[in-house]
Amino acid sequence: MPSARTQLTVREAADHLGVSQLTLMKLLEREEIPCTVVGKQRRVLLDDLIAYDTDLTERRKAGLRAATQDAAEDGSYFFVPSDTQTR
Repeated sequence: MPSARTQLTVREAADHLGVSQLTLMKLLEREEIPCTVVGKQRRVLLDDLIAYDTDLTERRKAGLRAATQDAAEDGSYFFVPSDTQTR
């Protein structure tokens, strides 16, 4: 089992999050996920990656709860369009 201080490469961290390396680099540059620089390469702590992933999941859930609540309050939650064809 990896320790809390396990450092991941950009590729490993991107794979863990299920995003591209470019997307992860943007997150690192915006300092949404902390990293350290070793030589020319960046390293991400596994704990920081898990914390980011957990926070992102919670923000998504909160957004979905709010959207569901809004739809329930305005009566559109159970709205079924009359035209259900997709093409």
